[in-house]
Amino acid sequence: MPKRKPSQRRHPEKTPQQPRDRLAEIRAEIQDVQQQIETKRRDGRVIRTAEDFKSLECAIAALTNRLSALLMAEATQVALDDSENRRQARSLAQGAGHAIKDQGRRDVTLRTTCGQVIVRATYFSRNCDRSKASKGMYPMLLLWGVHDRCTAAIVSEISKLVAMLSSLEEVEQVLSDRGRPLDYKTIRTIAYRFATRARAAQRVGALNWGETVAGRRVVVSTDGGRIRIRTTKRGPKTAKGRNRYRTDWREPKLLIIYVVDEKGQMDREFLAVIDGTLGGPDAIFKLLEFYFRELKLAQRTRSCSSPMEPVGSGTESGRCCCGWGSNRTRSTSWWTSIMRWSIWARSRPCSAAGRRRSVRRGSVASGDAC
Repeated sequence: MPKRKPSQRRHPEKTPQQPRDRLAEIRAEIQDVQQQIETKRRDGRVIRTAEDFKSLECAIAALTNRLSALLMAEATQVALDDSENRRQARSLAQGAGHAIKDQGRRDVTLRTTCGQVIVRATYFSRNCDRSKASKGMYPMLLLWGVHDRCTAAIVSEISKLVAMLSSLEEVEQVLSDRGRPLDYKTIRTIAYRFATRARAAQRVGALNWGETVAGRRVVVSTDGGRIRIRTTKRGPKTAKGRNRYRTDWREPKLLIIYVVDEKGQMDREFLAVIDGTLGGPDAIFKLLEFYFRELKLAQRTRSCSSPMEPVGSGTESGRCCCGWGSNRTRSTSWWTSIMRWSIWARSRPCSAAGRRRSVRRGSVASGDAC
């Protein structure tokens, strides 16, 4: 008996949908917020108590922040719709290293200093990753310094808070109080990736210092400490299912570069350079070399090897004021040798008994250099 051909089911034709006009939506939201602000301004409510004052202040701040975010979204969407910018994004995507194609426009949620906004940007990825949001890129946003869906301003603010405050929980609380709540892990990811990009820019020499220390009195000081680094061990877990780990002793090596005046006081107009590394002696000297080159420290700069010495005692800019050598080159070489030996000695692993003897003697790991 001949087989019967399966009947072909007729699918209903899909009506083509009009492309979403995100710019019109943003402008409609702007008008809505402006009406709310005008209503709030014309409200005849009189402040009677401290609670009324606080609630009114918070309401006005929320409306103005929302309006600021929408205005930023409008400017961003106009730039994303510009033909010249789209052509530039396409040329950038072609040089990405592998073949990626235009997958159309998609909604992107951006974090700004005024709050979250949604814009529509062109998404580029490989054809096999067209349905994966984390496998492609938005070239125009990258050109504008938008990383991890965060603008440069909000990333800078979060990184400063992470550096200033004592814990990430405090940063989370401060951002929540400002009306921009972020998760603990999100804050950590933003700060770590910002530090990685800053180090990359430092290696290629893309940082703009804006000032030099040429012709000024400079103090360069280094110091070291001791911390434990938690490292996960390979092998079976504990009875409770936790990873085993070890805590090795490591020495963070820090440096500070600042400018002093004729009296030896720190010059507050110059922003001090503070940096550090967990690497060995070569790593800290590479940092010193980089900052010396960027700050143009070798261009007739008055240097002092120790901030405890009277800085004004030097006679010439080419002569070190510490009196350890006939010229700055000899003094720098002398202090470089001492610092290399000191850092090498402190970097050597020692036994627990040796650490106890060092603690009883009250030894301090520190050093200063020209």
